[in-house]
Amino acid sequence: MKILNNNSNCYLNVIIHMLINYKETRNIIKEYLLIKNNIICPSRLLKLIENKIDISRQNDCQETLIHLIEVIPKLNKYIEGNIQNSFICLNCNKKRKIIDPFITIQLFKESLQESIDELTNKEENYLDCDNCKARTKTIKKSNIIKLGNIVLFLNILKLKIDINDFFIYNNLKYNLTGIIKHLGNTNSGHYYYIDTINKIEYSDTTITKINNYNNNDVYILIYTNLLFN
Repeated sequence: MKILNNNSNCYLNVIIHMLINYKETRNIIKEYLLIKNNIICPSRLLKLIENKIDISRQNDCQETLIHLIEVIPKLNKYIEGNIQNSFICLNCNKKRKIIDPFITIQLFKESLQESIDELTNKEENYLDCDNCKARTKTIKKSNIIKLGNIVLFLNILKLKIDINDFFIYNNLKYNLTGIIKHLGNTNSGHYYYIDTINKIEYSDTTITKINNYNNNDVYILIYTNLLFN
Protein backbone atom coordinates (compact mmCIF):
# COMPACT_ATOMS: atom_id res chain seq x y z
CA MET A 1 0.00 0.00 0.00
CA LYS A 2 0.99 3.63 -0.44
CA ILE A 3 1.57 5.69 2.70
CA LEU A 4 1.22 9.45 2.91
CA ASN A 5 4.25 11.50 3.90
CA ASN A 6 3.04 14.93 4.93
CA ASN A 7 5.64 15.81 7.50
CA SER A 8 8.96 14.02 6.87
CA ASN A 9 7.47 10.86 8.36
CA CYS A 10 9.23 8.32 6.11
CA TYR A 11 10.92 7.01 9.29
CA LEU A 12 7.46 5.84 10.45
CA ASN A 13 6.25 4.72 7.02
CA VAL A 14 8.98 2.07 6.66
CA ILE A 15 7.99 0.62 10.04
CA ILE A 16 4.36 0.51 8.92
CA HIS A 17 5.39 -1.27 5.71
CA MET A 18 7.29 -3.82 7.77
CA LEU A 19 4.42 -4.45 10.19
CA ILE A 20 1.69 -4.79 7.55
CA ASN A 21 3.81 -7.36 5.73
CA TYR A 22 2.93 -10.05 8.31
CA LYS A 23 -0.56 -11.16 9.28
CA GLU A 24 -0.12 -11.08 13.06
CA THR A 25 1.37 -7.58 13.27
CA ARG A 26 -0.87 -6.32 10.46
CA ASN A 27 -3.93 -7.18 12.53
CA ILE A 28 -2.53 -5.12 15.40
CA ILE A 29 -1.29 -2.06 13.53
CA LYS A 30 -4.29 -1.68 11.19
CA GLU A 31 -6.40 -0.57 14.17
CA TYR A 32 -4.32 2.61 14.24
CA LEU A 33 -4.30 3.31 10.49
CA LEU A 34 -6.68 5.34 8.38
CA ILE A 35 -6.98 3.63 4.98
CA LYS A 36 -8.86 5.07 2.03
CA ASN A 37 -8.56 4.05 -1.63
CA ASN A 38 -5.67 1.74 -0.70
CA ILE A 39 -3.69 4.70 0.70
CA ILE A 40 -2.62 4.77 4.35
CA CYS A 41 -2.69 7.94 6.42
CA PRO A 42 -0.38 7.50 9.47
CA SER A 43 -1.73 10.50 11.41
CA ARG A 44 -3.11 8.42 14.31
CA LEU A 45 0.24 6.70 14.83
CA LEU A 46 2.05 10.03 14.71
CA LYS A 47 -0.35 11.33 17.34
CA LEU A 48 0.45 8.33 19.56
CA ILE A 49 4.18 9.04 19.61
CA GLU A 50 4.23 12.84 19.43
CA ASN A 51 5.05 13.13 23.14
CA LYS A 52 8.08 10.86 22.68
CA ILE A 53 9.70 12.38 19.57
CA ASP A 54 9.50 15.60 17.61
CA ILE A 55 7.28 14.51 14.73
CA SER A 56 7.89 17.80 12.90
CA ARG A 57 11.34 16.62 11.81
CA GLN A 58 13.22 13.55 10.57
CA ASN A 59 13.66 10.78 13.16
CA ASP A 60 15.39 7.43 13.46
CA CYS A 61 13.15 4.54 12.36
CA GLN A 62 14.58 2.10 14.92
CA GLU A 63 13.88 4.50 17.79
CA THR A 64 10.43 5.06 16.34
CA LEU A 65 9.75 1.31 16.44
CA ILE A 66 10.76 1.22 20.11
CA HIS A 67 8.33 4.05 20.86
CA LEU A 68 5.56 2.29 18.91
CA ILE A 69 6.07 -0.86 20.97
CA GLU A 70 5.82 1.24 24.13
CA VAL A 71 2.43 2.65 23.11
CA ILE A 72 1.22 -0.57 21.39
CA PRO A 73 2.67 -3.27 23.67
CA LYS A 74 0.98 -6.12 21.78
CA LEU A 75 3.66 -5.71 19.10
CA ASN A 76 6.31 -6.63 21.65
CA LYS A 77 5.31 -10.32 21.54
CA TYR A 78 6.51 -10.68 17.96
CA ILE A 79 9.66 -8.56 17.98
CA GLU A 80 11.38 -8.58 21.37
CA GLY A 81 14.20 -11.01 22.12
CA ASN A 82 16.19 -11.71 25.29
CA ILE A 83 19.91 -11.87 25.92
CA GLN A 84 21.38 -13.41 29.06
CA ASN A 85 24.54 -11.81 30.41
CA SER A 86 26.54 -14.03 32.78
CA PHE A 87 29.26 -12.60 35.03
CA ILE A 88 31.94 -14.52 36.96
CA CYS A 89 34.16 -12.68 39.41
CA LEU A 90 37.69 -14.09 39.07
CA ASN A 91 38.48 -13.07 42.64
CA CYS A 92 35.70 -14.89 44.52
CA ASN A 93 34.18 -16.98 41.67
CA LYS A 94 30.71 -15.68 42.43
CA LYS A 95 28.35 -15.90 39.44
CA ARG A 96 25.42 -13.72 38.56
CA LYS A 97 23.09 -13.49 35.57
CA ILE A 98 21.06 -10.66 34.08
CA ILE A 99 18.47 -11.08 31.34
CA ASP A 100 17.97 -8.04 29.13
CA PRO A 101 15.36 -7.53 26.41
CA PHE A 102 16.34 -6.23 22.96
CA ILE A 103 14.55 -5.10 19.82
CA THR A 104 17.48 -5.04 17.38
CA ILE A 105 20.83 -6.81 17.06
CA GLN A 106 23.58 -4.40 16.10
CA LEU A 107 25.82 -5.41 13.22
CA PHE A 108 29.49 -5.09 14.24
CA LYS A 109 30.85 -7.00 11.25
CA GLU A 110 30.01 -7.44 7.58
CA SER A 111 28.31 -10.79 8.18
CA LEU A 112 25.39 -11.69 10.44
CA GLN A 113 27.19 -14.64 12.00
CA GLU A 114 30.32 -12.62 12.78
CA SER A 115 28.18 -9.99 14.47
CA ILE A 116 26.40 -12.60 16.58
CA ASP A 117 29.77 -14.14 17.48
CA GLU A 118 31.06 -10.70 18.48
CA LEU A 119 27.99 -10.17 20.65
CA THR A 120 28.41 -13.52 22.42
CA ASN A 121 32.21 -13.54 22.81
CA LYS A 122 33.71 -13.78 26.29
CA GLU A 123 35.07 -10.51 27.67
CA GLU A 124 37.26 -9.66 30.63
CA ASN A 125 36.63 -6.35 32.38
CA TYR A 126 37.03 -4.81 35.81
CA LEU A 127 33.52 -4.62 37.27
CA ASP A 128 32.03 -4.04 40.72
CA CYS A 129 31.52 -7.29 42.66
CA ASP A 130 28.81 -7.24 45.36
CA ASN A 131 30.50 -10.09 47.18
CA CYS A 132 34.05 -8.68 47.14
CA LYS A 133 32.84 -5.11 47.67
CA ALA A 134 35.46 -4.03 45.14
CA ARG A 135 36.11 -3.66 41.43
CA THR A 136 37.51 -7.00 40.31
CA LYS A 137 38.46 -8.73 37.08
CA THR A 138 35.28 -10.30 35.75
CA ILE A 139 34.44 -12.58 32.82
CA LYS A 140 31.29 -11.64 30.93
CA LYS A 141 29.56 -14.07 28.57
CA SER A 142 26.41 -13.22 26.64
CA ASN A 143 23.93 -15.64 25.07
CA ILE A 144 20.83 -14.96 23.03
CA ILE A 145 18.18 -17.07 24.76
CA LYS A 146 15.12 -15.91 22.83
CA LEU A 147 14.41 -14.40 19.43
CA GLY A 148 11.14 -12.88 18.32
CA ASN A 149 9.25 -13.95 15.20
CA ILE A 150 10.67 -10.82 13.57
CA VAL A 151 14.42 -10.33 13.99
CA LEU A 152 15.98 -6.97 13.12
CA PHE A 153 19.69 -6.47 12.45
CA LEU A 154 20.65 -2.80 12.82
CA ASN A 155 23.47 -1.48 10.62
CA ILE A 156 24.11 1.71 12.55
CA LEU A 157 27.78 1.70 11.47
CA LYS A 158 26.71 1.78 7.78
CA LEU A 159 28.81 -1.28 6.90
CA LYS A 160 28.67 -3.02 3.51
CA ILE A 161 26.73 -6.02 4.77
CA ASP A 162 26.89 -9.50 3.28
CA ILE A 163 23.16 -10.09 2.91
CA ASN A 164 22.17 -13.69 3.66
CA ASP A 165 18.84 -15.08 2.47
CA PHE A 166 18.37 -16.83 5.82
CA PHE A 167 19.96 -17.79 9.12
CA ILE A 168 19.33 -20.63 11.60
CA TYR A 169 18.64 -20.20 15.32
CA ASN A 170 17.78 -23.15 17.58
CA ASN A 171 17.02 -25.26 14.50
CA LEU A 172 14.49 -22.66 13.34
CA LYS A 173 15.02 -21.01 9.98
CA TYR A 174 14.64 -17.24 9.62
CA ASN A 175 14.19 -15.89 6.08
CA LEU A 176 15.11 -12.44 4.85
CA THR A 177 11.77 -10.76 4.16
CA GLY A 178 12.57 -7.05 4.16
CA ILE A 179 15.22 -4.36 4.11
CA ILE A 180 14.97 -0.79 5.37
CA LYS A 181 17.40 1.51 3.59
CA HIS A 182 18.41 5.06 4.41
CA LEU A 183 19.80 7.68 2.06
CA GLY A 184 21.60 10.68 3.51
CA ASN A 185 23.03 11.33 6.97
CA THR A 186 21.82 11.38 10.57
CA ASN A 187 20.41 14.91 10.21
CA SER A 188 18.54 14.47 6.95
CA GLY A 189 17.75 11.85 4.37
CA HIS A 190 15.09 9.41 3.31
CA TYR A 191 13.99 5.93 4.41
CA TYR A 192 12.45 3.38 2.08
CA TYR A 193 11.39 -0.26 2.43
CA ILE A 194 12.10 -3.27 0.22
CA ASP A 195 9.91 -6.37 0.26
CA THR A 196 12.62 -8.90 -0.61
CA ILE A 197 10.17 -11.76 -1.22
CA ASN A 198 8.07 -10.00 -3.86
CA LYS A 199 10.87 -7.66 -5.02
CA ILE A 200 8.89 -4.46 -4.42
CA GLU A 201 10.30 -1.13 -3.24
CA TYR A 202 8.06 1.14 -1.17
CA SER A 203 8.94 4.81 -0.85
CA ASP A 204 5.93 6.53 0.74
CA THR A 205 3.40 6.83 -2.11
CA THR A 206 5.79 5.44 -4.74
CA ILE A 207 5.72 1.68 -5.32
CA THR A 208 8.27 0.17 -7.72
CA LYS A 209 8.78 -3.39 -8.91
CA ILE A 210 12.50 -4.20 -8.84
CA ASN A 211 14.58 -7.01 -10.31
CA ASN A 212 16.94 -7.31 -7.38
CA TYR A 213 18.34 -5.52 -4.35
CA ASN A 214 21.86 -4.76 -3.18
CA ASN A 215 23.72 -3.98 0.04
CA ASN A 216 23.92 -0.23 -0.57
CA ASP A 217 22.52 2.04 2.17
CA VAL A 218 21.22 -0.88 4.29
CA TYR A 219 20.04 0.29 7.71
CA ILE A 220 17.94 -2.64 8.95
CA LEU A 221 17.74 -6.24 7.74
CA ILE A 222 14.46 -7.96 8.61
CA TYR A 223 14.19 -11.73 9.08
CA THR A 224 11.12 -13.78 10.03
CA ASN A 225 10.81 -17.43 10.98
CA LEU A 226 8.89 -19.96 8.94
CA LEU A 227 6.16 -20.23 11.56
CA PHE A 228 5.43 -16.56 11.08
CA ASN A 229 5.71 -15.97 7.31
